[in-house]
Amino acid sequence: MPVLIRVMLFFHCLCLASLVAFAQQLEWLPTNGPYGGVIVSLAARSTGEVYAATRSNGIWHLAAGEQRWRPTAMPAPSPLVMKVNDRGILLGAIVRELIRSSDGGESWSAPQLDGQPEIADIAIDSSDNFWLASRNGIYYSDDDALSWQLVAGLPTNTFWMTIACNTRGVLFAVSAEGLYRSSDGGASWQLRASDPGDPRIRHLAVGPDDELLAFDFRGLGDTDRLWHSTDNGDTWIRRDFALADTKFLTFSSEGTLVAGSDLEIQTSTDRGLTWTLSLEGALLPPRGGLTEASAALFLATEYGVYRSSNEAADWEELNDGLMATEIETLVSAADGTILSAGKQGLFHSATKGAEWQTRDFLDIMSLERMPDDRLLAGRSGGKDVLLSSTDNGREWQPVGAVYWDEQCETEWCSISALAGRGGDVVVAYDLANGLHKSTDAGVTWSRTNSGGAIVSSMAFGPGPNLFLGSNDLLFSSDCGVNLNSDPSFSQISFVNDLAVSAGGRLVLATDAGLYYSAGFTQAWQAAPLGGASIIKVRLLDEANILAASAASVFHSRNGGRTWTEHEPDIPADLRINDVDIDSDGVLYIATAAGAYRSRQTITTDLQQADVDVSQTARIRLVNPGPVSSAAMFRITSPRAARLSLSLYDVRGRRLGAGVELRLPAGATDFSWAIGPEAPGYYFAVLSGADLPTVVSLGFVKS
Repeated sequence: MPVLIRVMLFFHCLCLASLVAFAQQLEWLPTNGPYGGVIVSLAARSTGEVYAATRSNGIWHLAAGEQRWRPTAMPAPSPLVMKVNDRGILLGAIVRELIRSSDGGESWSAPQLDGQPEIADIAIDSSDNFWLASRNGIYYSDDDALSWQLVAGLPTNTFWMTIACNTRGVLFAVSAEGLYRSSDGGASWQLRASDPGDPRIRHLAVGPDDELLAFDFRGLGDTDRLWHSTDNGDTWIRRDFALADTKFLTFSSEGTLVAGSDLEIQTSTDRGLTWTLSLEGALLPPRGGLTEASAALFLATEYGVYRSSNEAADWEELNDGLMATEIETLVSAADGTILSAGKQGLFHSATKGAEWQTRDFLDIMSLERMPDDRLLAGRSGGKDVLLSSTDNGREWQPVGAVYWDEQCETEWCSISALAGRGGDVVVAYDLANGLHKSTDAGVTWSRTNSGGAIVSSMAFGPGPNLFLGSNDLLFSSDCGVNLNSDPSFSQISFVNDLAVSAGGRLVLATDAGLYYSAGFTQAWQAAPLGGASIIKVRLLDEANILAASAASVFHSRNGGRTWTEHEPDIPADLRINDVDIDSDGVLYIATAAGAYRSRQTITTDLQQADVDVSQTARIRLVNPGPVSSAAMFRITSPRAARLSLSLYDVRGRRLGAGVELRLPAGATDFSWAIGPEAPGYYFAVLSGADLPTVVSLGFVKS
C-alpha cells in the first residue's frame, strides 16, 4: 500500500535528544459525581441500614432514614453477593473470597474457606447464622462468619446455586441436581424437585407464610417456568410466567412477589398467578439484587440504586453521593463545561464537577468536541446512535435519524469514533457498518470505506486529510473515500488514540508509548515517557500535548521535548480512561469509579527556553483555492531569515529541489510556478531555523 505521506514538518527542535519526564504531585478530588453506576449487590438490615457494593468503587453505606450514601473503608473489587444479619455482621463473597465487617464497613477481615470454592449465594437462617452455597457444597457458621464448616450429607461434586431459610428454620438448598431440604438445622437433607423430569431450579423465594416459589431457567430468550409449593417442597404447582432469563425472585415482607429479568421488573400479589410491569429499562447486574429494609425495597442495577416504598408500584433513584458511575470518556466544552459519558449515561457539569446534570442517553461510546465547538456523542444502539449539542452539552438532538441503512434494524450498531471538520464534514465509524460521511452536518450520510479495520480514533488534518487509528495508522486524503496505511508505523503498536493539530502535526497514543511525526518525510519520534502504554492524547495547541496512561497524566509545553508527569492520588486499582483540561487549567480524568479533577491548575504557557510560536515564520496562500499555473504565497517572518520552501505530493514525494529564500523581517509575497505537475493536492512546506509551517493547495490544469 502507498506509504503514508509525511509532509507537514513541525517542531524541528523535536529531533534533539529527548529528556525524561519528571513527576509532579497534584492533589486530586472526586467531582461528587456523576451519581449512580454499576451496583453488583445489596444488603439490608431490618433496622433500615443498606449497603451497596459497586463494581469498581467499593461498598457504600446508607444509614437508616438518610438519603445520602457514604463510602465504607472497603476497596474494590466488590462482593457479587452480600448479606448483613441483625447483629450487624456484614458478609460478602468475591468469587472465591469472603470479606467480613462487624463495624459497618469501617474495618474488614477475610475469613477462610477450605479449598477456596466459588461462592454463589449467602443466606441467614432464623437464628441469624450464616450459610454459603458454593461449588464444593454448603458451608455453615454459628460464630458470625468467623469460622466455617462443610455441611455433611450433600453432594460435593455439584455447584450449589441458592440457599434459603423459612421462618420455622427449614433450610432449602438448590443445585443442578434439584432442591434439597433440611428440617433439623442442616443435620440431614432430603431431595425435593420442582419437576422430576427437569429439576433445573435456579432461584427460590420463601414467602411470608413459608410457601415456596421457584423458577427453572429455560435458556436464553425462552420463557422460564414458575413453580409454587405450600408444603415445604413436597408438591409443586406450575404457574404461568412471562419473564425470560430471570435473574431474581423475591418476596417482600408484605407478600408481594418481585421478579427481575435483564431489562424489567415485574410484580405479583397473587403468588405468581398474574403479573404487573413495575420497572422497565433497569439493567440488572449478572446476579440481580433486591433487598428490603424498613418496609422499603432497594434494587441494584447497572445505573444505580432504586428504591420503592409502595411494594414496587413506583421506583425512585436513590444515588445521592454514590460514586459508582463508570466514566469512559470526557471532554471540555467551549465554555469550560465538563462533559462525561459512559454506559450509564451522559452528564455535564458547569461547576467543575461540584454538581452534575444527567441527560437521558445511555451507552455512550465516544464524545468529541468539533472544530466549530459543536459536541458529538456516539452511542451503542440501533437508533439515534449519534447525538449533537450546540449549547455545550445542555440539550442534545439525534443526528440523522436515518443514519445507517436497514442493517441497523437487525444488527448492533455503535459509534466507536468521531471526527469533524467545521460544520460541513462529519464522519463516524461504526463497528458494524464501517466509515460513514456527512457533508451537511449529519442530515444525510453516505458510506465510504471502512478498510476492514476496527478503528479506535479519528482526526482531521489540513484540508480533506483524515487519519484513523487502528492496528495500523490509516490515512485518507479525500475524507475517507479511500484509505491507505503507513507500513513504517505498523512496527510500533496498536493506535489507541490520535490527535492532529490545525497545521497537520500528528501525535499517536499507542500500547508502546507516545509517538509524533515532525514531518511526513521523517521517522517517527518516541516521546520520553518510559515506554508506558498511552491510551489518550490531546493536542491543546501547537506546543501543548496532554497524554494519559492507565495510571498517570503527562503534559508537555514544548511539543513533546520535555514532559511533566501528574500521578493522581486515587485508588491504585482504578484505571484512567480519558483525560482533558478546561480553560482554567484544571485537569479532569475519567475512571471506572467516576470523574476526578485536580485541585491545582497547570499552565499551558510555552516554556520560555523553548520554541516561541509568536517568533516563527508563517506562510499562507494569498488567494486560497485551487491554482492553475502559479501559487502566490505570503511569508511573514519576525526577523530577517534564510528559509527553504519545498513542495510535496500526497504520497510524501518531494517535487524538485525546492527554493532557498533570504527574506527581510515582515511580510513578503512570493510567486511559485507549479510546473508540469499533475492536478491534485500538494503541500508547501516552509522550514528554517524556527518552527516549520505548512500550507496545502489544490492544483488544476487551466
